[in-house]
Parts: sequence; structure tokens; C-alpha cells
Amino acid sequence: MLAKSLRFVKSTIATLSIVVFLTLLSVLGGTWFASMEASSAPLEESISCPPVVKDKIYRHIEGLDKCLTPLSDSEIEKLTDPFAKTLQGLLTQQKPLPDDTQTINQAIADKWGYGPTTYFVGEGAQIPTTVAARDLPRGLRYTITWGANENESKIMMAKLSPAIPETKTLGLIEVLSFDDQTKEYNYYFLRPQVPDFEASDKNPMVWAWTGHTSQAQQPQTIGQGCFRCHHNGVPVMREIELPWSNWQSQRANISAQFLPKEVASEAFFLSRRGAEILEQVIRSNFQGYYSNWLRQRIRKEGSTINVSDVDQMLRYLTTNTTVNFKSSDVQSAGQNTSPPDSDIAGVPPNDTFLSDTLLQTTLKLDYSPLSVKLPRKDYDAFLKEHDFKLVGTKGFTRDSEKAYESPGSTYFALYLPQVAAEDIYVTQKLLQSKVVTDRFVAALLMVDYKNPLFSEKRASLQKYAKGITTGKIVNGVSSVPTDFAAKIKEKGFKAPSNPEDFDASSPEEQFLYTWELPNDQWKQVTADRLKAYVKSVENLEPTERLDYVMRWSIEQRDRFASTPALCEFYESRLLFPENDLSELPSCPKPTASN
Repeated sequence: MLAKSLRFVKSTIATLSIVVFLTLLSVLGGTWFASMEASSAPLEESISCPPVVKDKIYRHIEGLDKCLTPLSDSEIEKLTDPFAKTLQGLLTQQKPLPDDTQTINQAIADKWGYGPTTYFVGEGAQIPTTVAARDLPRGLRYTITWGANENESKIMMAKLSPAIPETKTLGLIEVLSFDDQTKEYNYYFLRPQVPDFEASDKNPMVWAWTGHTSQAQQPQTIGQGCFRCHHNGVPVMREIELPWSNWQSQRANISAQFLPKEVASEAFFLSRRGAEILEQVIRSNFQGYYSNWLRQRIRKEGSTINVSDVDQMLRYLTTNTTVNFKSSDVQSAGQNTSPPDSDIAGVPPNDTFLSDTLLQTTLKLDYSPLSVKLPRKDYDAFLKEHDFKLVGTKGFTRDSEKAYESPGSTYFALYLPQVAAEDIYVTQKLLQSKVVTDRFVAALLMVDYKNPLFSEKRASLQKYAKGITTGKIVNGVSSVPTDFAAKIKEKGFKAPSNPEDFDASSPEEQFLYTWELPNDQWKQVTADRLKAYVKSVENLEPTERLDYVMRWSIEQRDRFASTPALCEFYESRLLFPENDLSELPSCPKPTASN
């Protein structure tokens, strides 16, 4: 099947339909090509699935289903989100189901009266035509939301751009829709029957229900299909903070002059809104989901509060359940700054060097996050010396054939992986609910604290969390932190007696060191350690400091690019600059162990 997939890619690489196929899910965090490649590997070349029929709703949950199978009437009725009801209404009226953006938009308007709000993004959207012709691939796509107003999203869709008439029914479309009854997101995909990627008269595009939020973490479906990038089963926005790199926003206008003419004249492009609005929509979506998820698991019974699924809650502290990305707020190219050739200030971005939001803002530890200024002249010289460039490809995936090179770095300088907004929010809610304490959170975050992202050491502590499925809060005191510490001590671990041994200690020893500090000392001791780390970089000579920060940023890219599951976000080669200091790592294939 994989060989067949690759033959299809090669044979159609010059057509827009394959670009549709390769790029569809990137806006909402999905990577359809990657999920198809991974899930298709076990399938035989001779796989045979029954033909599908237009205007029926099917099921295809990767990890559970090999073929699209039709849903029964009773199964369809159990889907009660707005998009499902839109499709059900059309079936009841014996009307055709929508198969492109225009008919989807019309069907939603007819059913609910919602109008679309459109957002535009592209890793190559700011590359000038002096470097790459406007019709070369730039990873351009939309997120479209529907709700009572632009601040509400009941239905969300990923759409490729451009959508010209010749290919409008070939676009594989993903839709997310929130179900008020189940309090979960349902996922839908417009696609032909397995194993084909392109529709035909015999194998038309049909709607398939592809799962719901809770399946994102179930053993058979974790990391499969849409959950390869929607790691927690909720809507995602990779660049969720100012300056919203790669998006049309109040910080960066995407010029029509850099885009294909078909895109520049599209109604969806002309009506695009800023990423600053989408940020609030996405935050509202995942915050609403997690608030309800926690309410169902933290319940008061008499004078006791019982807590369930503790192991799942602690996963947001011990691991990076997903990842966001953030850059400085200064353009990488000096001619784009105001005034021209401004230094690169505010480096590194928040929550990339340390878990600053949790450590400083939430726990109120007394230290200042690292924030230095890189001299423009030295920054530009470093990029030139080490051959920094963005590489565009003929297809969307990283391994596609090179189409062009754009000297320099991303539009905003120092684009880096960032501690996920979801993980921060859940941790803050656990603190508010008194499931965990400030000192417990600090003890976990200080394990391998110099690596707030992709820490194997901190993630190794999740094995202790797996042994704690329930907890109790009595008189405001939770059993969870002490139960967790007890499980570590049961294995014979002790806190290091010498503070100077902290960095070389095991994850368990590092945890116990902070956990066992006296209540009137742990904040100051922890803050002092963070200050020393920040000062070690601040006190470097300017040239040495720039070299350190730039090389560290490359290491962060490489660690992200080689971290299983999370690296699925790295679908476009344009996402990060390449250079002569480090060869771009490949993304490991998902396995049962990761």
C-alpha cells in the first residue's frame, strides 16, 4: 500500500490535487499524509474494500477500521454535533451531501444561519516573488469556522488554497464539530474508499466519521489518523501567541502579490481575519473541553472530594502532551523591521527556554525569564556564515523534491517549539482545584528543568503516575502529591544531600530534592537555581551569547524534529530554517512504545 501511495505521489506531484492530498490537515494540526503512511503500512497491496456510495455517511477510525463502512441510521442519530445534524438534515430531505467548501458553507448557513470566518496561513506566505514565483508551493491553506459570531466556533474546517474548479471536489476535507451532549469533538473526513486517495466515478468522495476526542488517548487509536496531530483530541493552533508566525494577523499582513492569482482573488482570502481572533477561539475551545473533563473527574461527596483518572491528569505535568511554537516579535530580515535593521529583542520567546508561565507567573517564583537582545549585525552575519535558508518543496511533506531556497530564516526571528498552552492550562486548573500543590508542580518542573520540552527524564516519572488512578481531597489537602512521592521512595530513591549534585541526579532524586525542601525555603531555593541558569547566559559576552542562543535554537528544532508523535507537526520543510550546523533529523515512525 505504501509503495502504491508513493507511486501516486510521484505521478501527480505537479498537479494541485496531490497538493490537496499532502497538505489538508496542517492548519488544524493534522498531517493526513503522515497518518495514511503510518496506518497504511500493515495493509497489503491487494486490500479490497467494498465500493462507497455518494450521499451516505461512513465510519473510518484509523487503528480500528481498514475500510470505510456505512453507519446505520441509529449510529448516525447518536452523532449530535452541529455538523452531523447538518448532514442528517440533508439526508432526511433526500438532498445531496456537500462535497466542497461552497456547498458545505451553504448547508451550514441553511441549517444554522452561521456565516464563515476565515483565517489564512502559509509557511511560505512571506517569501517574496524575487525568490520564488507566486505560483510555487508555499503551504497555503485556510481554517474556516462557523458559529453565531466570529468569536464562536461550533464547526471548524481545514481547507487547501487555492481551490480552483478543476480540483474543488478532489480536496480531502477535515471537519471538527463540538457535541454539546457528549462534550467532545467529533471528527469527519471527506475522502474516497480505502486505499485510494483520488476520487473517481467508481470511488466518489464521501463523508466519514473518523472518531471523537476521547479516542485520542485510547490504546488502539492513539497517534492514529487525525489524532497523530490532534494529540489530545481537541482543536489546535500551532502558533497560538503573538506574533502568530506564518498567519495573517495584526502583526503580519500576507500580501496578495506573493500568492497565486487564483488565491489572491478568492473570496475566502479577501475576507480573511487575523490570527489574533482565532487564538481566542482555539483557547476557548480547549479550555471549555478541559474544564468539563476535569469537572467530571473531581467530584465532591460529603466533606470529601474524590478525584479519578489521576494518572491522566498528571500526564500534562510529566510530559509534553502536545507542543506550540513561538518566535520573537522582530522580523528576521532587517528591511522588514521598524525602524529598519532593528536588533532582535525578546530572545528567546517565552516558554521555550524555561517553563516561565508556570514557574514565574503561576507559582510566582522570584526570577526573571531569560530575555536578551541579539545585535542585528551579528545576527545577520551568523545566518550568512552558516547558510541559513528556507527550503520550499514541490510537494508539502519534508521529503518532497526541492523547488526553491530562500536565504535567511523564518519571517519572525527565532521560531521555536514552546510549552503547550493546553499543558499550562490543565496544570493551572489542577492547582486551582487543589488536586496538586505549588511545591509538587515545582518539584516536577524542576526535573530536567533546562529542558522544558522533550524531556525524557521528566517523562520517565509518568510510570509512577500510572499507579495512581484515584485520589482524595480532605480539608483542602490532596492525597495525590504524597502518593506520588511515596511511590518514588518505595523504589529506594532519596534526595541528593549535596545541592551541587542536583543536575547530575536521577529524575527521582531531582523530584525528591525540591519536594522535601522545607515549606519556607523551597520557593527561594528553586528561584535561586533558575536565576543562576538565566545568569549563565545573560553574563556571556554579546558575541558568545548570540552564538549560544543560535546554536541552542537549532538544537531545539532538532529535538522537536526527532521526537516521536510531536514531530508530526513538522510536515512542511518551510517550517524551520536549515543551515550547515546540523542536518535536518527525520521524524521517527510511531510505535506502540512511543
